[in-house]
Amino acid sequence: MTVPELIFGIMAALNIKSIDFKMLSHLISPFEISETSLRTSLSRMVKKGLLSVEKNKKEAVYYRARKNNRISSNISAPFTSPGKRGWDYDYWGVLYSVPGAEASPRHKIRKKLVAYRYGLWSPGLWIRPVLTGEKPYNGLEELSENPYCRLIRFTPDQKLKRDECSRIWHLEEKVEIMNKAIEKLKNAMSMISDSTPEAAFKFKMEIGESAVRALASDPLLPNEQLPEKWPAEELRELFGRWDNDITKIAEGFYIPILKGESV
Repeated sequence: MTVPELIFGIMAALNIKSIDFKMLSHLISPFEISETSLRTSLSRMVKKGLLSVEKNKKEAVYYRARKNNRISSNISAPFTSPGKRGWDYDYWGVLYSVPGAEASPRHKIRKKLVAYRYGLWSPGLWIRPVLTGEKPYNGLEELSENPYCRLIRFTPDQKLKRDECSRIWHLEEKVEIMNKAIEKLKNAMSMISDSTPEAAFKFKMEIGESAVRALASDPLLPNEQLPEKWPAEELRELFGRWDNDITKIAEGFYIPILKGESV
């Protein structure tokens, strides 16, 4: 986990909308990160539009930017079972074509599509099922302004079969990723009762990050498109229990900091 990922994770997990440098320094103290590294990471996050910064009594205060909130919403989407949402057999699609010499735009588009759980159906066409209540294109509306992309909604003549879905979304690899996260969480459950508040906070962020990353790989497909024994539901349930239990102990560390009692 990089320093920017840690900062992002802390602000998202604790629902922090703004935080000053001193308070953030106290929150990351269990991770042995230098002040220089923290300042450098914050500066880079501001430049990337993930945070905005203001000076308050000579102290820098950092705010979650709109882009940060959109990313957080996308990451948290797999925390809810897709089985609780409807599907009308339509798909969101992103068609794109980038000239061969322009590798950078192609890489950025592909990276964003993967992050938003789109799968490659055929060359240049990435898709996702349209789930009830989901925003059009799952937060990728900005690609409509990209000259290389076109956004579509369509209904295939024939339903996609499970083996096709496995290929499109690399489901066998995702099963392995999720099963490893489940095993890691099961091992971590035995460590909760012996944890100090500071250690619990560190576990919450480090072990939680691996579980969140595994959950983020869930493409949120309807059950009929998933392989048998799909582990996402078990991972969601186990992560929910673990995070609830570890947070109760970790609160003894981070709540006084957020209240300004330890700063």
